[in-house]
Amino acid sequence: MNGALQSAKSTLALEGTVDDTHVEQVDVLGNRKLTVLLDGGETKVGPNQIHIVFTGDWATACSFLSKGDNLSVSGFDVSVTQDIRKPFEALVTDLSRVVIKRERLIILTAEDVPTFDYGRDKTDTERERLPPRNNPAASGRAGVCLGANQYLKMGRYYDVIYGGKEEFTSKAQFVLSIISRRCKKSVLDLACGSGLYSFFLRYYDVKVTGVDASPALLKVAQEKLQFQLETEPSEKPAARFVAGEMSTLALTDAGKTKRSNGGEQEFELLEQFDCILCLDSLQLLPSVDRVQLALRRAWYHLEPSGILLVSIPNTYHPSTFTVGQEHRRHVVNNTGALTLSAARFDRGALDVIVRTQRLADEKRRVDFIGSALLCDSSRNEYFAAFEDSVEELLITPSVFEGMLDNEKFEVLHMYGDLEGSDYNARVSLVRYYVCPANDVRRSPPR
Repeated sequence: MNGALQSAKSTLALEGTVDDTHVEQVDVLGNRKLTVLLDGGETKVGPNQIHIVFTGDWATACSFLSKGDNLSVSGFDVSVTQDIRKPFEALVTDLSRVVIKRERLIILTAEDVPTFDYGRDKTDTERERLPPRNNPAASGRAGVCLGANQYLKMGRYYDVIYGGKEEFTSKAQFVLSIISRRCKKSVLDLACGSGLYSFFLRYYDVKVTGVDASPALLKVAQEKLQFQLETEPSEKPAARFVAGEMSTLALTDAGKTKRSNGGEQEFELLEQFDCILCLDSLQLLPSVDRVQLALRRAWYHLEPSGILLVSIPNTYHPSTFTVGQEHRRHVVNNTGALTLSAARFDRGALDVIVRTQRLADEKRRVDFIGSALLCDSSRNEYFAAFEDSVEELLITPSVFEGMLDNEKFEVLHMYGDLEGSDYNARVSLVRYYVCPANDVRRSPPR
């Protein structure tokens, strides 16, 4: 029969570089299929692109795969058709073995897949060490694994979830008012995500540098920047987005150097900014030591008269002690929403269930389960479904304010939200701090 499928067990191994990935819903229960297009490389098997298909738990565990990753699969089934124009598919099964090479080697078998967490290095128990205070260029241990708390599965919907025009614009206007009152013209947006605040500030002629460790979110930010460069006047201030993790950040000021006190060593000066934003992100770092290190990195990158606007969850709010679940519907209507000006989707609705639970080690877990029907500007409809999760540190006010003091920050004001409300320990979900830097500069490296 023409087009009939034939299946055969393969003992071969496929290896090559990932060209592309896409996810499809395959049944009414929401089970999804991940299809990876693989460049066959030296295997010379089949056409130039080989389709490798992951289903069920395999699809969830391997959803972090992206273009450029090296992938090899052995012990797969082969699905072929009598139509020689169509490539065969390698079907990953319970007997398969998958090897991924990115920042580190990952080997997966079926028994690993249901509980696999790409972002967590379970063998790394060494406590983080802070670099010496007199060496701002020291980057510290880069112990944060690529993938941890980085919204890799929900990155393309990040603007839809967090960038709703009415709710986000009021927050961004308040941030802008803090910056404008102090005549700040350059901003470093740490953990900038898809660039929500960065693009809003750029619109109001603020020069912005965004830094984030998530490749999924940085990709969205770069696409939005390219869109704006093509459609907006060129007199807008420059913006750039840099891959980096905020607790190891060292942005050097090109061509600027200085000699140490003894004159025997020359070092590069770090780039400094009038204002640094670190909003809704410090809690995603893996340890309290990393939080302090991120504050130290921020201090080194701040002008002597600069300010830090930073937030941390309010550990006194009753919600941090309970298991919670909330359903949110995000309606996409891309008609003039600044933050969605380059979004992939023009209209539709995204439903997200957000579940929170407190963990034993002063952390809480937040799970996101989303599904939607979205339509792009060409009126193509897409079904979107994802599951993602993050773990957040729960740091008490006294501990966090002690960190700020240790890192030479003064607390000028604390707000309970980004609309100017005063902080209330029982009502506010987040603590927002406005912190000028102490004018006493740290010693240069010796």
